[in-house]
This record gives sequence, structure tokens and C-alpha cells, in this order.
Amino acid sequence: GSAEVAQSQVAVGMGLLAGSTVLLLTIIWGTCVIVGKCDIEDSIALDSTDTRGFSQTGSGISTDIWTSYAARIMVISVIPFVIVQLPQMLNSTSGRHLAVLIGLVISVCLLISYCLYQIFQPWIQKRKLEYIKHKHVILGLLRHLKMRSLGKLLKDNGEPDTDVIRKLFATIDENKDGHLTHGEMTALVVGIQFEEIDLDHDDAVTRIMADFDTSRNQLI
Repeated sequence: GSAEVAQSQVAVGMGLLAGSTVLLLTIIWGTCVIVGKCDIEDSIALDSTDTRGFSQTGSGISTDIWTSYAARIMVISVIPFVIVQLPQMLNSTSGRHLAVLIGLVISVCLLISYCLYQIFQPWIQKRKLEYIKHKHVILGLLRHLKMRSLGKLLKDNGEPDTDVIRKLFATIDENKDGHLTHGEMTALVVGIQFEEIDLDHDDAVTRIMADFDTSRNQLI
């Protein structure tokens, strides 16, 4: 096609990329923050406790340093789009081609840097693998419990069958004290035998305890 057609296609493509990036950084990220926010005391998040509304200092989200790194990477990824938009914001027509060229060079440099970063700092892949392993363990655990209860964890109306669940709980609760400890959960996880993945049983049990131990007293 003509140069005008090519320019139009580039403009649409840039608009889509810039729009999707802005959407991720504002609407989606912001919604996650609002939905997941909780009270904060002494810089520590109190999970599942949200009594302070939208306080700038008393309300926030619980996260880790890796999420902070990911947020910085996302912010840095906006730089090329800002550079391309500078001539338009300054109402300059002469610098548009130069701005596009600079934006292209910086985009390529950032892409290469990000690839190298993932090679020398593979926490991104490790984090994804850990998340997948955790979900696999939870699904395997629930599948195992369903088999032990003959598939009757739920009633016909979808409500939990408390009688069956109590009996199932009693079979796992070896010392019959009404609680499941880390050791009892370890015995259960080891008995499931997750052969298809390289599983750290102690870490898996710790994560399971964190999911189900709502009172945070190391007991279920």
C-alpha cells in the first residue's frame, strides 16, 4: 500500500499497544488493589481484615518484593510510548520521525534487557512454576479427599456434606484432637504420591496450611 496506509496501520497498532498497557497499569492493576486491599498496621498487612476503607496510610495490599519488581518493570515498559507521544504533546511535526526511531531503539534495548534479566534473574519463571505446583497440589489433595469420601463431599444441591467431611477429617486426624497439624498434613501429602512433579513435601504442606489455616494458629 501507500505510505499513508502504512502510517495509518502503524498508528492503529501503536494505539492498541499503548491502550492495552495503560489499561493494565490502571484499570486491571487498580481493580486488583481495591479488591485485595486490607488493613495495615506497622507496615504489616492484616489479611481478610478491611475496616479502614480507602485510608492512604492504614489500608493497602499484602505483597512481596517480587511483585514490586514486576510493577517497576511494567512502569519502565511505558517509556517508549511516552517518547513517541512527546512530539504530539509538544505540537511538533518535525520531531515525530526522530521520536519514533528513538522509541524503536529503546523498545529493542528494553526487550533484550528483559530477556537477559530473566536469564540471570530467573525468579519470574520460578514464581510461575511454584504457583502452578501449588495449584497442582491443591487439586491433587481435593481429588484424593474426594476419592476417600467416595465422591460425596457435596450434597445434590451443591451444599457441603458436613457429615461426610467430618468423617473424612476424623480419618486424617490421627490423634483425634480435633485439629490437623503440620505432621498429619505431611503424612497425607506424602501418601498422595505426586510422582509427576518434583515436589518439596514440606514446602507443599506449609502452603496448604497457609491456605486452610484461617486462624493462623498452625492448626486446621
